[in-house]
Amino acid sequence: MKWSAAAAACLLLTACGTEDDNARSPMQPVQPTSYVTLVPVTTPPPTEAPPVTTLPAEGAINPNEQEYVVVPNDGEGKIASMFGITVDQLYEYNGWPAEPRHTFHVDDVVRIPPNSKQPGSGAAADGGTATATGTTAPAQAGCMHEVVANDNPSRLAEKYDVPLPALAQANAGNPAWNHFQLGSEIIIPGGGDCP
Repeated sequence: MKWSAAAAACLLLTACGTEDDNARSPMQPVQPTSYVTLVPVTTPPPTEAPPVTTLPAEGAINPNEQEYVVVPNDGEGKIASMFGITVDQLYEYNGWPAEPRHTFHVDDVVRIPPNSKQPGSGAAADGGTATATGTTAPAQAGCMHEVVANDNPSRLAEKYDVPLPALAQANAGNPAWNHFQLGSEIIIPGGGDCP
C-alpha cells in the first residue's frame, strides 16, 4: 500500500493530537520548580606553612633574585644603589622600557636581579624592605586573618604590626594574597599582634 505525503502528514498530526487534545497528551511542559540547581562543592587545597627565606649577611652578594617593596620617596637611583646595581640593570631585569621612565608607587614590588648586594637593616629602614627567594626554612605562622571588605596588604601589616615584606613572604604560596577575596585567609607571620 502506497501512502501519499499528504496522507502521511495527516496521519502523523492525528496521532500527535491537536491543541484541544493536550489534556490527553502524556507530555507536559516542564515547570520552573520541576528541577533543582546544584552548586558544585569546592574544597580549598590544604594549606602548608609557606617558606621563609634565609638572607645573606648585610653587604654580601645574594645569589638569588630579591624583591623590594617601595615606600614613599623611593626612586630608581636609591633602589639601585641600595642593591649595588645600576639603574639600567634594574630597568632591564624588570622589563621596563627606558622611556618613559618608570613611576614607582608605594607597595609596588620591584624585582632585583641575582648576584646583587644584600641591603642592610639601615638601608631598609630608610626605604622599603628587601626579601629574597632561594634557600628556605619553615615559617612560623602566627595566626590566620579572614579577608573582609577594604582589606589590603598595607592595612593588614599595620593591624597586626608586622612589616609588609614579612607579611608578603609569609603568603608567598598563598593564592589569597594575590586577590584578597572576601572570606579568603591571609597568613599572619609569627611575631605579629595575633589575638
